[in-house]
Amino acid sequence: MSNRLKPKQKAIVDFIVANGPATPRQIRKLLGCDIREAYDRLKRLRMAGIVKNIGKPKHPEY
Repeated sequence: MSNRLKPKQKAIVDFIVANGPATPRQIRKLLGCDIREAYDRLKRLRMAGIVKNIGKPKHPEY
């Protein structure tokens, strides 16, 4: 699974493994991107079954 991840995807997964649940804002700071890109990257990981949204609809946490 992690062999197929792109570098930014791997950085997100590694961050979540090391620090526990992460919000899109934390991912935005981690990657140095805008909030839309952070949401999109988390959405792709969620659709692939790699992460799961454990937060509320308006307050996502992965």
